Amino acid sequence: MLEPDGPVKISLIIISKNERQYLRHTVDHLRLPKTIPCEVIVVDDGSQDNSTRFLETGDYKKIRTIRTSGIGPNGARVLGVEASKGEILLFLDAHVIPEKNL
Repeated sequence: MLEPDGPVKISLIIISKNERQYLRHTVDHLRLPKTIPCEVIVVDDGSQDNSTRFLETGDYKKIRTIRTSGIGPNGARVLGVEASKGEILLFLDAHVIPEKNL
C-alpha cells in the first residue's frame, strides 16, 4: 500500500462484522497500485470477535479503522465514504477475496 503524501486517488472501503476468519486474508490479498495514492479504510460494524485487532500492528497500522456499535452495512459504508479522501471509491466486504490485481 502506498501512503499518500498528497491527494488520495483511490479509497478502498472494507466493511466487516465478526469476520475474523476472513478479514486478515482479504487485506493480505490486496494488491493496490504502487504508483497511485491509495488508502484502505476498514469499518468494523460492531464486531465482537476482535477481528480488527491485527490492524493495530506492523504495516497494518497504515489502514484506517473505524469502529461502530453496529449500525448495519449501509450505515457502515456511509461512514467509510465520509472518512475517505479518494476521488474513486471502491467497496469490498471482508469475506470477499479480491482478484489478484485489484
